Amino acid sequence: MRDAAPTIRKLAGVTLALVAWLAAPAAVAETKLPELNGRWSGGGTDRDSPMDSAQPTRCRVTVKADLTHMTSDTECNGQAGLHKVIRLSVTFAGDRFTGTTLVCSAVPVNRSASCAAAAMRQSCAPAR
Repeated sequence: MRDAAPTIRKLAGVTLALVAWLAAPAAVAETKLPELNGRWSGGGTDRDSPMDSAQPTRCRVTVKADLTHMTSDTECNGQAGLHKVIRLSVTFAGDRFTGTTLVCSAVPVNRSASCAAAAMRQSCAPAR
């Protein structure tokens, strides 16, 4: 059985690739990052860990960017109680970029209880 890659990892990878493409040096020394400004939303499936079952998930993203900086705040909620937050920050200088990504997730310990009422298992770490 093939293990599907989580939506969130795909979203982070696509976002980073898009940011790198938009910031690629052009004839003028200006990036297209401001074109990403705004609120975005979508859905798919995700899981807290490879051992968990995939669950339908909805995500909202807010992007703030200028010509040399971009921040992205993503919040995703799964149908079975998964809650993830991803914070991405990128700075461009010439043909180089640096940045950080922080991924936090929480799932109900007792899957039969609602997310608000259940004890939560939470993890938070820089993405690699």
